[in-house]
Amino acid sequence: MKYTTIGSLMLMLWLVSACNDAPDTNTTTRVNDSTGTNRTADSAMKTPAAPMVLAVYSGKLPCADCMEIAVTLDLFSDSSFRKTNVYMGKSAQQVSDTGKWMLHGDTLHLAGSESVRYIKNDSGLVQLDQSGKRITGKLAGKYVLKRTN
Repeated sequence: MKYTTIGSLMLMLWLVSACNDAPDTNTTTRVNDSTGTNRTADSAMKTPAAPMVLAVYSGKLPCADCMEIAVTLDLFSDSSFRKTNVYMGKSAQQVSDTGKWMLHGDTLHLAGSESVRYIKNDSGLVQLDQSGKRITGKLAGKYVLKRTN
């Protein structure tokens, strides 16, 4: 009986050690990408491609306490946007906002730190007021961003 128990234990140890000698299928392959960065192949395959720029709009909008606001609006293929404002005559510093954009009919909605709406026309975008209506008055024609690409 002693020999049977010892034999059984030795057989189990041999089976367990044989399972541990199986080749490792979780090997790591290193990839040197175009930027010179050395990363694993797994991370290289999972890195999402940068979104493409679908449209770029720019213009100079009226400003209450500066000369004008130079605006550049980039719309990306992943429905994100980047809007950059420079308050001319006040500061050369760029103020950027990012977020998501949505198009409902002819109305472009930007949802970032502020909610801004534009209506599309043949040459670009016309900024709407806070309630989503066209801006009226003598400066109404200045709230336009022209498509630059």
